[in-house]
Amino acid sequence: MPAARRLRRRGPARWVVGVALVLTLVTVSLSTGFLLRPAQTVQQVALARVVPAVHSGQVVTADQARGLHLYLVPHADDELSGWTSLADGSDLYPVLVLLTQGEQTARCTPEVLATHLEVELGERPPEPDPTTGRDTPACRQARWDAFRASLGEAARHTPAVDLSGAQETTATLGGSPAVLLRGRGATVVALDLGDGRLTPEAVGEAVAEVLALSGTALPDLPLTRVTASAYVGTGADGADDPDDSSGCGSPALCPAGERAYEYAHEDHRAAMQAARELAPRTTEGSFLVTYPSDPAATEHRALPPEVYDAFMELGPGAPDSARRLGSHQRIYGWLGFPDVWRVGDLPLQSTQVVFPRVQSYEVVAP
Repeated sequence: MPAARRLRRRGPARWVVGVALVLTLVTVSLSTGFLLRPAQTVQQVALARVVPAVHSGQVVTADQARGLHLYLVPHADDELSGWTSLADGSDLYPVLVLLTQGEQTARCTPEVLATHLEVELGERPPEPDPTTGRDTPACRQARWDAFRASLGEAARHTPAVDLSGAQETTATLGGSPAVLLRGRGATVVALDLGDGRLTPEAVGEAVAEVLALSGTALPDLPLTRVTASAYVGTGADGADDPDDSSGCGSPALCPAGERAYEYAHEDHRAAMQAARELAPRTTEGSFLVTYPSDPAATEHRALPPEVYDAFMELGPGAPDSARRLGSHQRIYGWLGFPDVWRVGDLPLQSTQVVFPRVQSYEVVAP
């Protein structure tokens, strides 16, 4: 009996030791994870002081929204350029208007795609195979498939673009067939206004027809905000003097000696001008994506690091040989340039970043 009593007394002691050991291991693991987090750069710390990070809220259904957010996207992959405006307007119902089918990309030719698609690094092959050539049904469908896949992944961290339960319907808008996807929290309207042939007039006419769907295919809500998710940046106009970092009031936003990334696609200019002309019809104005040192830039917003990584993260090593981890890198990797979508806080010519974490806007008042 004494021996049995001693054994019973040892049982609880062993249990306590086991629990203590588990708790110690958990504490060590959490502490190690904290210490191994990538350290913020000096520039990131400085940016955090002057640029607010925008977090998306929950899904806002049509009956909860206070207005429509018309979000103009020239080509499938451009939707990321104005994402902070989309997240910032999370009490609005987004209507994403894809203006072209991206059918003129050279990546729809066999020789060009073969040199850019990196399946072994995690890039998702376009579906269907687009190498039937430019301006072919397969090329158009591959761009559309990538757009839908990208939004599907983005809804995990940005509920504002939730398209769950969406069914494709067709209509004729702007004189061309259009595809409509109406989900719980957003509607996508895919137009075919001609890749490389957009004009402000054509965009304006098509958008007028889209807005006329309010109360039928679209919720019956007032137009509150317009965003042109169409980056336009050029140093040719002298707006961003590389010897002057004070133009935007913050060296963190406008580093000395740096120029904005130069990209001035005519389709982007057309979308921007159409959005500018729509401002009087809104209550909040039109948000036009630009670069931080643009004298017209009045708003700067940042994606939270974890959201930016969800889109753009690359594995360790040189960018062109790094593992594609973010959804934009994986789904749109076949369209990346110069060799992969470059990652960075700002759109700089030196780093060739066209999709930065910090997004700047010229806001055109109503």
